[in-house]
Amino acid sequence: MTTFGSVYVTADPARAGSALVTIAVSNLDEHATALGARGLALDEPGADSSALRQLTITDDDGNCIKFFADPAQPTA
Repeated sequence: MTTFGSVYVTADPARAGSALVTIAVSNLDEHATALGARGLALDEPGADSSALRQLTITDDDGNCIKFFADPAQPTA
């Protein structure tokens, strides 16, 4: 594992609306608060079928950025 990551974004109108990027974060609640403070519309943190806590931001084209609470991180 590295201490950083990157995402490459390219314009491809034929595939617009079908992207999904999933990012692990150490504190999902703090991340949700910070994103909301920037005016981004996001769903409430919840759990998926694997019981991972997650939240999703969807843009106008339908592309999704999903954030989840990294289960490898210690909880407070």
